Amino acid sequence: MWRGVPVRLLAVAVAVGVMWLPLVSGAQTSPAPVPPLLVTLQQFKYLGPSQAAEVLLEAGAVRPGDVIEYRASYHNRGSEPLAVTARLPIPLSVVYEASSASASQSLQPTVAQADQRFAPEPLEKTVVRSGSEPVVVKVPYADYRYVQWNLGRLQPGITKEVRLRARVAQTQPLAPSAATPQTPESVP
Repeated sequence: MWRGVPVRLLAVAVAVGVMWLPLVSGAQTSPAPVPPLLVTLQQFKYLGPSQAAEVLLEAGAVRPGDVIEYRASYHNRGSEPLAVTARLPIPLSVVYEASSASASQSLQPTVAQADQRFAPEPLEKTVVRSGSEPVVVKVPYADYRYVQWNLGRLQPGITKEVRLRARVAQTQPLAPSAATPQTPESVP
């Protein structure tokens, strides 16, 4: 019971994260305002190219080595344009596939490690090896934690889609850290 109203719980699975949302029944409550931005995340198992097109299957169960394609749709169901930056987290149990980020339009993605300092792919960092001068090296794709696109001003009724691919790296997902959310985001 919540405030005297029967409550049922609905589990919503997004990528590897799970959120619990209360569904309230009864006439005593007023409807919550509908946010203008609707974000939908889907995941598919990528089987590679065939003769005519790429082959994708619904991703129920995946195994180490499988490639997953994550797709996030951002739909403006409001009456005003929205400035939207789409950000997809990369779960800890997968490795980002190089140059796999794309969008429904010619939008250039940026990528980041857990520090969320976004830059074009490939990421680079400066390291100092014992007793030597600093050297710039490429960041391993296993260290990529986010991909981000600036979707610009999303007009009412318009949907834009972004996608990326990642390879399942292990059988047990790691515990998510506070720096790696497990749902797609839009950034103000």
